[in-house]
Amino acid sequence: MNFYKFYKKHIRKSIFENHLLFAIVMKVFAWVLYVYLYLVLITSKIECNIQIADIKTLKTDRFIFGVWHGRLLLPFFLHYKKITNPPTVLSSYSKNSQLISGVSKLFGAKTIYASTKKTTTKDLFTLIKELKTPKINLVVTPDGSIGPRMQCNSSICILSSTSKTPILPLSFSAKRGKFLNSWDRIFIPYPFNRITVISSPMIYCHSEDANIKVDLEKKRLEIEKALNNLTWEVDAKYQHTKIEPALLNRKKQPVQTL
Repeated sequence: MNFYKFYKKHIRKSIFENHLLFAIVMKVFAWVLYVYLYLVLITSKIECNIQIADIKTLKTDRFIFGVWHGRLLLPFFLHYKKITNPPTVLSSYSKNSQLISGVSKLFGAKTIYASTKKTTTKDLFTLIKELKTPKINLVVTPDGSIGPRMQCNSSICILSSTSKTPILPLSFSAKRGKFLNSWDRIFIPYPFNRITVISSPMIYCHSEDANIKVDLEKKRLEIEKALNNLTWEVDAKYQHTKIEPALLNRKKQPVQTL
C-alpha cells in the first residue's frame, strides 16, 4: 500500500471526523496555498484582456464575475493587478470550499457561505442584498460547487436579473501549470510564469424596459457558451489539452423565480 492510499484510508478519515483537527489542518493548508499563490503572483507576468469600455468601472460599479470552478483562482490575479476591488466569493460548507474560502480571506476577500452545496432561494436573497453594496465585485461559479463541470446553472441568471447587475464572463490560463484530477479539473499555475486573463463582453439578464421580458434560459446558454469559449481560447494559446464539459448532461428545467 503506497502512502496516498494509506493517507486516504486512515489519516484523512480521522482528520475529517475530528472537527477541531480539521479546522486546524484547513488553516495550515490555507496559509501554505496563500504563500504559494503569492509567490506565483509576484514572480509571474500577468496579462489582462478585459472587454469593457472603461476598465476603471470595475472598481466603481457593481459586477458579477462569472468564472468556472476550475478557474476559481482568477479573481486573485485581478485584485493583485489592482484592476478590481477585493472580491466577494460565494462558498459552500464543503471541505474543499473551506480551503478556498480560507485563502480568499488571507487575500482580503469577503466570503459568503451558502446554506447547502447547491444555491438555494435563501442564498440568492442573501446575495441580492449583498449586491446593493456599491463597488462590489461578486464572484460566482455557475458550475459550482458540485458540478457538472463547465455547465451553467440558472442561479447566476436569476441573481443578475433580480439585482439588475451585469455579468462579466472571465477565464485564465498560464504557460506552465497543473490540471488537477478533480471533478472541475482545477488549474494551478506555477511560479515564474506567464498568465493571461481574458473576458467576453458583459451579459445583461435584465432589461431597462419593464415591458420586455428577458429569456433567462437563453441567457444561461449564452453564459455557458461564453465561459467555455474563453477557457478553450486561453488554453489553446498555451497549447494545453482542451478541457471538455462533464459528460453528465444537465436536464433542462424551468428557470426558477424569486
